Amino acid sequence: TYDEDLFDEDIVAYAQAGQIVAAKSYVLFHVCTDDTCYLDAEDDLYLVDLPTYLTNVATYHANMRTDYCEQCNEFEDYCNPEEEEEEEAEEEDEEEEEVDEEEGEDEDEEEDKDE
Repeated sequence: TYDEDLFDEDIVAYAQAGQIVAAKSYVLFHVCTDDTCYLDAEDDLYLVDLPTYLTNVATYHANMRTDYCEQCNEFEDYCNPEEEEEEEAEEEDEEEEEVDEEEGEDEDEEEDKDE
């Protein structure tokens, strides 16, 4: 809510001089609904107590992080194609090593037969 008395010059002067002490801390903030936000506009100006503001901001950022992490996990192959290519290369190397080991065992068996 917007309260014109809050910005009264006398009240501002008293607060600056330390003659008025707030019993409760408040936050004055703008809510921007799109990319353009005018800080001089009064229609999107809100005032809430500090605990309410901090609770909501903390919840918002926690949700944003959770959503970000969920998206990273869901689209990991798209976001990190290099890792997928490295994993495929490692799998191919392991398959080649297994084939080489099997061929080595076959040669050992043939030598044993010849003796």
